[in-house]
Amino acid sequence: MMERVLTLIGILLLAVTQFSVVADAGENQAAQTIYLKELMATDTPVILRSAQSEYSFSIPLSARVQVEKASLDLRFTNSISLTARSQLKVALNDMILAQVPLRARSPEGRVSVRLPVALLKQGYNKLTFSVAQHYTESCEDPSSPELWTQIDTAKSALTFKSTYKPSGFRLNNLADLIDRKLWSEYRLRILTTSDNPNDDTLAAGALVAQSAALLLDYVPLVVSHKVVTRHSAKDKDQQRFPGLDWRSLGGGDGVLIGTNTELKDLVAKQILDKVTGPYLAIFPNEVDPAHFLLVVSGRDNAELQLAAQVLALRGATLPALQHVVISDAILHNQHGYQRPNAITSDRVYSFTEFGFQSTTLQGMYPEPAQLRFWAAPDLFSPGDAAIAMHLHLAYGAGVDLQSTLNLFLNGQFEHAIHITEPHGVVYYDYIVKIPVASLQPGWNEISFRPSMLPANLGGQCQPIFTDNLLVTLFDDSYLKMDKVAHFTKLPNLQLIGRTGYPYTMNHDETNVSVQVTETDSATVSAAWTLMAKLAQIAKYPLLHAQVGNQIHNDRDHLIIIGREATIPAKLKAAAPGSLSTSLLSRISSRESNQQVPQTTDKFSKFTEWFKSSAPDEIKDQNEIKFSGDLNNSVILLQYESPFNRERSVLMLSALNSESLASEISALIQHKTWGKLAGGMFLWQTETQSAQQFESAQSFYIGDADLRSRIGFYFSDSPVAAILTILVGILLFVIVSRWLLVRFRRKHHPNVDDDA
Repeated sequence: MMERVLTLIGILLLAVTQFSVVADAGENQAAQTIYLKELMATDTPVILRSAQSEYSFSIPLSARVQVEKASLDLRFTNSISLTARSQLKVALNDMILAQVPLRARSPEGRVSVRLPVALLKQGYNKLTFSVAQHYTESCEDPSSPELWTQIDTAKSALTFKSTYKPSGFRLNNLADLIDRKLWSEYRLRILTTSDNPNDDTLAAGALVAQSAALLLDYVPLVVSHKVVTRHSAKDKDQQRFPGLDWRSLGGGDGVLIGTNTELKDLVAKQILDKVTGPYLAIFPNEVDPAHFLLVVSGRDNAELQLAAQVLALRGATLPALQHVVISDAILHNQHGYQRPNAITSDRVYSFTEFGFQSTTLQGMYPEPAQLRFWAAPDLFSPGDAAIAMHLHLAYGAGVDLQSTLNLFLNGQFEHAIHITEPHGVVYYDYIVKIPVASLQPGWNEISFRPSMLPANLGGQCQPIFTDNLLVTLFDDSYLKMDKVAHFTKLPNLQLIGRTGYPYTMNHDETNVSVQVTETDSATVSAAWTLMAKLAQIAKYPLLHAQVGNQIHNDRDHLIIIGREATIPAKLKAAAPGSLSTSLLSRISSRESNQQVPQTTDKFSKFTEWFKSSAPDEIKDQNEIKFSGDLNNSVILLQYESPFNRERSVLMLSALNSESLASEISALIQHKTWGKLAGGMFLWQTETQSAQQFESAQSFYIGDADLRSRIGFYFSDSPVAAILTILVGILLFVIVSRWLLVRFRRKHHPNVDDDA
């Protein structure tokens, strides 16, 4: 049996903070040790089974990195039943580097393999382990359970000695500079000229941070705000930046933002003369030419904002120049339901729209074919709404009737297609339905996994033929989703963790206002880092989010970042808990005295009744008091806006700004961010503690008709649904009896009431 499993290329940096050496991007890299487990989606050993098997890892290599030396320290354990013919091969980009005998008498092995630098290429490199395993010298069962070798991914490691290489910096190669394939954690410093940045500077910095986060794709980005350090006397030897002290960058990559007036004491006149509109430029670091300084500027704040917006757009192709002035730009806000690979309405979606290509799967247990798409986070499917997949597929002849093509949704089995024709068949419209309720918010993956056996399973010393075990799935297959509503219940931090909803949806009729309660560097750094994370999740920047020291529009969804003492009183009063030296979290809606303005929503009273109709025993009535030092904790909570129904507040707070800046870098890491749930999340890095709390202060947002809303309320509160039905039956009985009595008295007046 041949088994090839290629790990996802994004997994390397999933655990980047666990690397044995985590260097700042501002330092030339020394020896880097990367354990194989850090290249995997799950922290598990690799087991190579059967007579033939292989497993491949993807090793990233950035264009910025010059590798001088590379090696592999491999540790493994093999079965004690293997014969001397058994061996393990190590290959790099399909070139065999080592052959290791698998010995039954010494099953624990360790080998060091030199990785030729000449074989390493920019991008992703395939490191493959393959085995040929035997337990007898005569006829054998290739799938015998005695045939196995386990690679210890926790102890096996890659070691690289490398440096950053100087580069001819151009705007078009920003993706190679802010690169997800870098081995160390990437930190970006954004420099401003003032220690009290205005709203326009805050908004521009947020867009720059989002731009970098989108270039890093799924790799977390930590942003730090710095006030530029000026030379006391201009250094005439620095022709480009005579007034800049390069120590402001800390030796790494940085971005300098400000209007040309704000930069006039820092930047040379010949550069400022080119700022005749929204301006972008990139220069090498004067102290360390392997790093860069990006300049974002304009003649006024409007041009500065436009330059930052263009930088943040992933689809914008910048020219191969050091300087560029943006002469014109028309920016359209991408609606959250219209993003690429999204299923949002009841139209036909071809598999090609999701990047799927016709695929033939061969063998007994081949690699599965994958279809990946995005589902709106607020989908509500009344009744039996489903996604109907219309498949064009074919399978070969000579396949045993026990064979199946299994369909998994997000790793869970959903459906099986039984292979019943021994002579093979082609289906042009094979329909498979998957309930919409089975979808998870955001990204979903349908996996087509064949499990095929040949009709003739051989015998004693008879070969098993598997070349005819074929399944082809064609890319003209399509799917269609039944009509659904967009309506959901909040608070839901897990929904934010997966999709950023509702702050990343970019609705035409709603926007997001972001309040940074203080403009010190720590608070600004935390705000920019959080916005970068939200954009990274959405795969699109929050182009028109209004960022500032005050709330721009209280009719919007609100994001508030700041230490507890600076949170506006009305927002603090509306929150389900309070943050103080002794944290008292009131999670019951009965204990909140928030004032919510009246609304014309005709469903509001019905909604409020549903909120209060659940039995007391299933409500959270607890007051939770935390003792101990909470000075290093950060709290993230979501609740209904006190200014506008069907709008929410997302608050990130701590007792002091320093904790806010330091803890946000841990919060955005995949390991912590993936734990977000409920309505409140408390995190402390020092103790590695994460606590989640549900909130009884629920509210509903979305666009749905009366029927869909009632269906959602009933499904969300079955007790209330039962009570409603019972009350309805009782009312029906009372009204029916009253009508019957009235009918009798009118048409049969001589009949007594007791008759």
